[in-house]
Amino acid sequence: MVWFDGQTTRVLAIISWFPPKSHALKWNVDGSSIGKPRLAGIGGVLHNHKGLVLGFFSAPVGIKDSNEA
Repeated sequence: MVWFDGQTTRVLAIISWFPPKSHALKWNVDGSSIGKPRLAGIGGVLHNHKGLVLGFFSAPVGIKDSNEA
């Protein structure tokens, strides 16, 4: 992931994704909140073995700690 603030470019993390086997599907999901506790949300993306997005979702989950989201 690359972040640029208009003056400085920084590499924050190297992220890799591997597709599932040809007979499988893969959900990538995550949750987040800003602060402890604050409004939080969850989301996910469903991929096939070619990386094609088959579905996705996002939803608020109320007031949660970042460890619960």
